[in-house]
Amino acid sequence: MNWNYEPPPAEAIVRLARGLGVSNTLAELLLKVDPQHVDEEQARFFLDPKLAHLDDPFVMEGMKAAVDRVVLALERAESILIFGDYDVDGVTSTVSLVHLLRRFGANPQYLVPRRLDEGYGLSVSAINRAIEAYGRPDLFIALDCGTNARREVDYLNELGVSVVIVDHHQAKADHRPEQAILLNPHVFHTEDKPERTWLHLCTAGLVFKLIHALVKTRRETKDPVALDIRVADYLDLAAMGTVADLVPLRGENRLITRQGIRSLERSRRPGIHALFEASGIQPGETLEASDIGFRIGPRINASGRLADAREPINLLLNEHYGGCQEAAKALNELNSERQEIERQVFEEARAQLGDGERGTLPAGLVVYGPDWHHGVAGIVASRLVQEYYRPVLVIGRAEPDSGAEPGLAKGSGRSVAGVNLVEMLEPCKSLLAKWGGHPMAIGLSIDPAHIGELRDRFAQSIGEAFPSGLPERTVQMSAWIRPNQIAVKFMDDLDRLRPFGMGNPKPIFGIRGAELLPSIKIMKGVHFRFQLAAGNGIVLSGVAWRMADRLPPVNTPIDLAVRVGWNVWNGNRTIQLEMVDWKPGS
Repeated sequence: MNWNYEPPPAEAIVRLARGLGVSNTLAELLLKVDPQHVDEEQARFFLDPKLAHLDDPFVMEGMKAAVDRVVLALERAESILIFGDYDVDGVTSTVSLVHLLRRFGANPQYLVPRRLDEGYGLSVSAINRAIEAYGRPDLFIALDCGTNARREVDYLNELGVSVVIVDHHQAKADHRPEQAILLNPHVFHTEDKPERTWLHLCTAGLVFKLIHALVKTRRETKDPVALDIRVADYLDLAAMGTVADLVPLRGENRLITRQGIRSLERSRRPGIHALFEASGIQPGETLEASDIGFRIGPRINASGRLADAREPINLLLNEHYGGCQEAAKALNELNSERQEIERQVFEEARAQLGDGERGTLPAGLVVYGPDWHHGVAGIVASRLVQEYYRPVLVIGRAEPDSGAEPGLAKGSGRSVAGVNLVEMLEPCKSLLAKWGGHPMAIGLSIDPAHIGELRDRFAQSIGEAFPSGLPERTVQMSAWIRPNQIAVKFMDDLDRLRPFGMGNPKPIFGIRGAELLPSIKIMKGVHFRFQLAAGNGIVLSGVAWRMADRLPPVNTPIDLAVRVGWNVWNGNRTIQLEMVDWKPGS
């Protein structure tokens, strides 16, 4: 594994540290966030983002038209149907807008596509199901989908339905609806325009901006309901969607997440508290972005993967704690079921690849199980990428009405840094019934008869693009430190950089000449705990996940790559190192 360290200019570190009155290490970490543009003003905004820093929502193209149409629906008491995606972003977006419109006296209905029956996004079958259940709405609001749903929007228009789309996905020129109000920053942003702080908002963030704009507009008319609404009360849901959707935690994404996590900690929503209880989060516990990503988010997503994503929406809108507890328990059980399905598929996929034979594997991997649940394909693909560090396509069964034609298999792909999946699949597209996505993640459907050829062509495509081998796994070092620096002041500096996530990864620090104490303890045969003398009688404890197969020497100088965080146990908080890699002492 390569270690890559690219320090900013020393004079820039010193200048920023003096200007902000912070340590050189914190200044270096700030410069790593955006080396080309960080100045004192930007750094202060990054360290202490406030709601007052939010840009005027009406600067966003499409916002005024969207607000005017929703206000008209409220004034005319029109029927409103909200159609949200089935992931955390779609769920929290739907909950936020339904909750707000109810405050204004509306009674919006809401619907989520059935992942296994209808596939992702808007479909004519889902629209017909909604109309059959609730009648033809006057206003249809699509959340986290719809940017490329020209056919479906035309269908709604033919039925006499007005359409508003709030979405953050990229637009395809020949699929973009013409007869809809579109709120999507990516559609209207061009290279000649300055990048706004809200450009990379997910849909939950865009809905938060829409709520801000709606409340602002209604306050101008002296609406007593609007005067009583705190826009900040919707930060908890916006933060959940932002973290779970893996958008970069910069600009307003960072502001929403940082403030929203604090709002989550004191949220008054019974559904949130029930989710916390089901996730093992204790009352008063300080939350991390990772708690959303690994504890709360999976329980919401499990319903959309295996059942009906209306369940977490109902939970988060429920005002009665007893009912919320039952719903959260059901989501917990679904998540356990999802984990078991995921474990089985992962183990069967590993068996296909041949554990321990990584050196002989092709550059791109394709695994297929006719009985695999494709709802876990993306998760399994991510785990296989971590295991084998190669691009992976995981293909499983498609339900008869899952959006794929009868008889087709459906799957997901994940990649490694530097390998663009969209480009690698281009030579394979004649084999695929349907495919699309992003450089690091794609979805596809295929006739099972073509999977063998896909396996060969996919590996060949990557091999030809990287004749010298795939990019090696690399550890990006944030800074080099001494063990005796890791103390309360150091942790306070790190806390100012939170939340960590996409676009703001948790720093990895290098420690030269570290000597581990002879107290290494192996856990479950795959992990181990260790201790490091930091000087002055202070001993730091740490953990190494899935590294028991390469134990470092003790009482011998080695170089460490570590993350540093808090470990909370039984109400006690201690500093804990997480070993990322080690090398013989340099």
